[in-house]
Amino acid sequence: MPAYFSQSNYHSSSYSIFMVGIALGSLIGSVLLTKIRKYISNNTLFSSGFLLGGTGIILLGLNIGIFPYIASFIIGISYGFISILNATIIQINTPKEMIARTFSIFKCISYISGPLGILIAGFMGEFFPMNIIFIPFGILLIITSFLCTQLLKS
Repeated sequence: MPAYFSQSNYHSSSYSIFMVGIALGSLIGSVLLTKIRKYISNNTLFSSGFLLGGTGIILLGLNIGIFPYIASFIIGISYGFISILNATIIQINTPKEMIARTFSIFKCISYISGPLGILIAGFMGEFFPMNIIFIPFGILLIITSFLCTQLLKS
């Protein structure tokens, strides 16, 4: 993200404002999730989290004015939804004797995927501007959202 803001000629404090937006969005997303969870299924909320995340990442690709800051807030809300619902869905759908093993595999894959995504984006950043890289990743996340909806229905 620092490379994104330096390539985009934003002010030096832009990255900090972006990170505050993610933190506030995550806090509000977590609180909002507890309020609307009574009315909407976990599966729909989980898919909505991916949809919000993809939308936020696409907004980063647009890179106009305050869009990166709006995107950070939306990505934060998405993170609030997904992080809580990951644990909930695993706990509900996993037999008790397999929960520890399931969580360890899930966390391992999560921790590996973060640096892997950064590596891929960094490699692509050598050939394309950073804002252009975000658009396909956002579209991929939105497609994942729709696939997740279909998968969780069955």
